[in-house]
Amino acid sequence: MRAAPHVQPQLIRAYYRGEKETLTPYVGQIWRELRALPGYRPSQVHLDRYFTHLLSGETWAADQDLRIAWKLV
Repeated sequence: MRAAPHVQPQLIRAYYRGEKETLTPYVGQIWRELRALPGYRPSQVHLDRYFTHLLSGETWAADQDLRIAWKLV
């Protein structure tokens, strides 16, 4: 994958500061790259929901278990 925000200090800071507008382009890039992988299809439904939520700008309540809310467990 070409997207590597996890190794860029300014993006790590943006993540911990909650700077969504800074991170949004990288989230989109990661999603595009993942969709191009042959192994994406088996998990597409769940990953598409996840990335759609990330890019929506909504805040996920930290006390909610994502797996339960999306009926993954």
